[in-house]
Amino acid sequence: MLKSGSATRPYTAIALFASLLAATRPAIPAAESGPKPWTVDDILRLRDVSDPQISPDGRWVAFVVSEADYDENALDTDVYLAALPQRETAPIPL
Repeated sequence: MLKSGSATRPYTAIALFASLLAATRPAIPAAESGPKPWTVDDILRLRDVSDPQISPDGRWVAFVVSEADYDENALDTDVYLAALPQRETAPIPL
């Protein structure tokens, strides 16, 4: 829950959420002549980052990362915790 009176916190959360999304997506190699077109397999390997929740003191953000497991016909969902502002530390899986 965001505290009232803090105008920059929503923007910080959005920026962090976008960087976490980019950091948790799988690496997709590019062809030497430029980026290759996306395939169905590439899209199916994407991870979904959702539900960022900032701690009341503004020092932490918890978020959910989901990834489809097609072999098991299941959705693997994990909760991560990251320090704010995130510099070079990796998110902590809970």
